[in-house]
Amino acid sequence: MQNLSFSNSTSLDLLEFQFLYEEIYAAAINTLSIKKPVLLSVNFIDKDEALNLNSYFRSKNYVPDVLSFPAELSDFSSILSEDEISEIGDIFICYDEALNKSKRYQHSIREEMAFLFVHGFLHLLGYDHEKSSLDEKVMFELQDSILLKIGISYNIVFDELDYLRG
Repeated sequence: MQNLSFSNSTSLDLLEFQFLYEEIYAAAINTLSIKKPVLLSVNFIDKDEALNLNSYFRSKNYVPDVLSFPAELSDFSSILSEDEISEIGDIFICYDEALNKSKRYQHSIREEMAFLFVHGFLHLLGYDHEKSSLDEKVMFELQDSILLKIGISYNIVFDELDYLRG
């Protein structure tokens, strides 16, 4: 059974990132000790679609690099223990914005795209770095741990624009 489904509404060939995300997904399931299959959809989108989604669902007027929309689950902790398959939601990744940030922060596009997937996946599981500094620490440590399992050391960097837009 395939646990990840992919959609690409861009004109780019992003197949290499599908393979990368399958590898990251396996590392994340292992790191988080998730016992049952979880299904999620990964959507590669262009700047216009990213802006439209961000405006409509979050009332934000900028192009985001990643958006996560969780499925209607009553309790995320059940994902860790139950035997039934759970659909946890959708991740939307804007390659153009990822490319911009990879250049600005001097990451490879592979590192940036890997980070965005892990970040979005953890949000779907209920992790939220915006709640508190403790929640941020927990989420970012998990991101690092998962990425290190596939050989990526990612240094999170923000500049003033990231905060002004969000």
